Amino acid sequence: MIEFTWKITGLEKNNVDGGVIRANWSVNAVDGDYTASTMGGISFTPDPDADGFVSFESLTEDVVLSWIFLSIDSPLDSPVITPVPDPNSVGLVDRDSIEARLTADIEEQKVPVTTSVVSSQNNNLPWDTE
Repeated sequence: MIEFTWKITGLEKNNVDGGVIRANWSVNAVDGDYTASTMGGISFTPDPDADGFVSFESLTEDVVLSWIFLSIDSPLDSPVITPVPDPNSVGLVDRDSIEARLTADIEEQKVPVTTSVVSSQNNNLPWDTE
């Protein structure tokens, strides 16, 4: 069974109100000896006057992950944060798609559809007899 571990790897805040304006994330997938990972980031427009606003100093990783999942699962406005399209990404993708891609990567590792390139330095070419 594949285990997914989501982490917040960095935050950028607005010094005026302490609102988070960017969060970087990573996810690792592990299935025994097989692993796959990816990372991304998302920008936000925080509203310090909104009910539920959480300042930088009061954040937990779970709170920020909930914003990430809200943003990548359904790019809808939140009463606390508004996701901003990232000019460095193709667009928002959902959590299920990310985990499916990592699952496919691990399955490819288990049963590769291609083989490693062999070289004549190791006498691994079909015509090498020595």
